[in-house]
Amino acid sequence: MNKVMELERELETLKNNAESLKNEGKIDEAFEVVNTIKVKKEEIAKAKAIETELLENKAEGDVKVMENKVLENKKEASFIHAWAKNAMGKPLTEEEDRVLKNAISGEENVQIKELSTKVKELLREHRGLLKQYVTIHKTPAISGQFPILKTTEKVLVDVVDGVDMSGDDEGLGFELIKFSLKKKGRLFPLTETCLKFTAVDLIAYVARLFVECYVMTVNEAILKALVFESNGTDHKAHKVVVGVEDVVDATMLDLDSALVEGAALYMNRQTLAKLAKDKNAENGLRYIQSDLTQPAKPYINGVPVRLVAKELAPYEKDSKKVYPILFANLKEAVIMFENEEYTTEMQRNFRANVVDQKIITYFDVKEMDKEAHVLLGMEEAIG
Repeated sequence: MNKVMELERELETLKNNAESLKNEGKIDEAFEVVNTIKVKKEEIAKAKAIETELLENKAEGDVKVMENKVLENKKEASFIHAWAKNAMGKPLTEEEDRVLKNAISGEENVQIKELSTKVKELLREHRGLLKQYVTIHKTPAISGQFPILKTTEKVLVDVVDGVDMSGDDEGLGFELIKFSLKKKGRLFPLTETCLKFTAVDLIAYVARLFVECYVMTVNEAILKALVFESNGTDHKAHKVVVGVEDVVDATMLDLDSALVEGAALYMNRQTLAKLAKDKNAENGLRYIQSDLTQPAKPYINGVPVRLVAKELAPYEKDSKKVYPILFANLKEAVIMFENEEYTTEMQRNFRANVVDQKIITYFDVKEMDKEAHVLLGMEEAIG
């Protein structure tokens, strides 16, 4: 998340706090928050000005980099194009032949590195990737064990010189989490039409397709670790909530207070739409107020709502339709092991004039703290 987005989110929280204090009749406190809002707006304006200046400087630099790349491209042929043409039985230029032989002999290939860099760049910009909220452990090992600190509620004790304290370590220690990185990949067919792209455009095209698949796969793995049983198909038991008031209770009572900071409510759009219709019986007003002139940034009791797609879609269980809501501090609940390298392999396709480019990565997702998340569910009778 960049600085401007972070400041805007803080501004939204301050506005909600000011509105709540005003409604509670705490005018002086609300006025203090309003002053803080003014300062925050100035911070945002300055941050946006800096960001604009940096983007303009970057654009000027990109022009020079692009000019250099054009010159480089004239000197060096594309490995991807050379490999594809060779697999299709098409004649190669001298430069394409040289690039292909160098890659086969194990020499470093710039384009493969560029593909990995482009993938990482697109992932950093992707707002829907849940990976940004979990704990990440980068490892070159394919499998192994990782120690997680586990404690009960312990406090410091009085230290008396000469008195043995060896019995005071109860409840303090580590738990080992075993991981095994899974090899994940995707084939991308490269047709003659694709090969008409420049090397730069082809890398961008394949990287974008890979990122779309990667985001869906990682999001599914993260949520499966928390929402599904170990068999990967049955949903875990959920705590029934009727509407917004019950969700508010959950945000205050269902996680340890130390875990609420950084927690969020993860749900599907269908679930949010159902909650958004919930009204206060006394005044008939909806609990979730929306500003139709602004992008949707819903909060419930100050806890941000993060929308995810099919991974938290409503499902049927015990003759009822369940609208799931995951209340979780993902940073404490989930750990993702990865080597963060994206490698590519080329292979011949059996179809005429088509080759396949395979992009591969390795990762594993494990539940870290069972107390850092709770599954809620609104139920609706079927039929």
